[in-house]
Amino acid sequence: MPINGPKVLFGYADRAMDCQCALEDEFELLVEAAENAGWSRREVFDALTELARCGQAAEAENEETSRAVAAAIRLVRRH
Repeated sequence: MPINGPKVLFGYADRAMDCQCALEDEFELLVEAAENAGWSRREVFDALTELARCGQAAEAENEETSRAVAAAIRLVRRH
């Protein structure tokens, strides 16, 4: 099933809610598939929460690395 994109490319008041709505059907299918494989709903929700947390941490680290690389490039160009 295709996932709907945002109504506007950049920030608007309901963007986070629209994202949740766009992902909801696929989320439920994923939870159902995991349950059918033998996992409890609680286990699935805990696992998805941890995956989201790790994804956020990795994204923050990538952003920090990008900032550091950009700063190093600016420094090299000045000299």
